[in-house]
Amino acid sequence: MHQFPRMPITDIPITNLSFSAYRLVGDGGVRLEPASFLSLVHWFEAEKFRAFARELYQEALHSPSVKEVRRFSAGHQRHWRGDWLAVKQRALACGMVYAARSDPGSNRWLGTADELAHALLPLGFEERLLAAACAEYVRLRDAQSVSFLGGAAAPPDHIGKRIHAVHKKAEGYWRLAHWIGRHGSWQIHDWAIQQHVPVSYHGAASSRLATAQIARLAESTDHFIVFEQRKGKVMDRVIRQIKTIKASIELDLYASDAEGALTI
Repeated sequence: MHQFPRMPITDIPITNLSFSAYRLVGDGGVRLEPASFLSLVHWFEAEKFRAFARELYQEALHSPSVKEVRRFSAGHQRHWRGDWLAVKQRALACGMVYAARSDPGSNRWLGTADELAHALLPLGFEERLLAAACAEYVRLRDAQSVSFLGGAAAPPDHIGKRIHAVHKKAEGYWRLAHWIGRHGSWQIHDWAIQQHVPVSYHGAASSRLATAQIARLAESTDHFIVFEQRKGKVMDRVIRQIKTIKASIELDLYASDAEGALTI
């Protein structure tokens, strides 16, 4: 059989690479579809407003070009989040994780921090910021992916202590594999978003953790943390199935289902 020569794959120009990212809460508490960004610059500028100025965030998100979104952001600097200087390189690194997922055919995301920084120069970021953010990205790219199950029923204070412990142990470098269906926790998801922990989404709102779903989730998860009430049996089947596929698992027992809010 005649074999045609393989054509080289050309990378999408980094200035044209759009991508989707996190799922925020909209009006009335409705969970939105993943936000879409025209470029990493759009991500970076929109992140300055997301936490405290949602309308400006939306305007930045929909700016028609890199030039326009930078101009818009500069014109509304007084509305940037107050700690932007402290979090900007981590914010950019987190955006790189989402961008890389939307660009699986490119090798530019697989190299060293210096190689990636060179590849991203056309975006026009200040070189010192870009170098630091690329170093952060490499650590996030190579970090452990963690999935929390059973969190929807666990007390927020208990969840808060545990997720803070995970974050501290990992020195902030980990990724969340978020299960959308039954036994998932949007509170944990929202905490991760606020801390610029990259999130991947698995399942659907109606999904149950059957054997096949757990196996698929395990393909994107390095470690499971399962919450269960002391002497409870709700998560027994899930725990057994995770152990059956020999995935790394940790059981976290809580005393009650006291109400409260997860501290961000």
